[in-house]
Amino acid sequence: MRNKTGKLFQNIQTRKVSAYEYIKKNEYFAFVEMIQKQGNNQCIFTSDIMIKFMEHFLYEHNAKITAINFMVEDESLQEEIFALLNKMDKQPAFWDRLKRKLLSLSEDNCIEIQSVDFKCSDDGFLLSLMVNGLFTVTDSSYYKVADELSSLMEVLIK
Repeated sequence: MRNKTGKLFQNIQTRKVSAYEYIKKNEYFAFVEMIQKQGNNQCIFTSDIMIKFMEHFLYEHNAKITAINFMVEDESLQEEIFALLNKMDKQPAFWDRLKRKLLSLSEDNCIEIQSVDFKCSDDGFLLSLMVNGLFTVTDSSYYKVADELSSLMEVLIK
């Protein structure tokens, strides 16, 4: 199964958010600079935005969150989050507990989410979101997910 990577940008004048496919992984900064020269600002996925994305994909795509990584290395935190993710598999109501924990980490401890991985079984795609606004998704679902992320982001940053 192949994947495509994209990055969200917001047009400075129209405020519209669009996804741009990122192909040359070794020229990331040149890619960002090129899009910015076209009058766009790159979108960053803060922890608050990541949580909103998680909630959306959980409810709209019956997604399973397979991993959450943080900007800090903390083995006990990773184990606690992994345990909550496992409990969510058996009982989706654990989403509320996970969400509260993630909000607390961000607000109280300044621990930010670095990336989140999903498996969307209803639609058959894998998705990974990264703090720098990059996302990687199964090739066959790229355009659908790119449009969905763009629309969500537009609403979230107003």
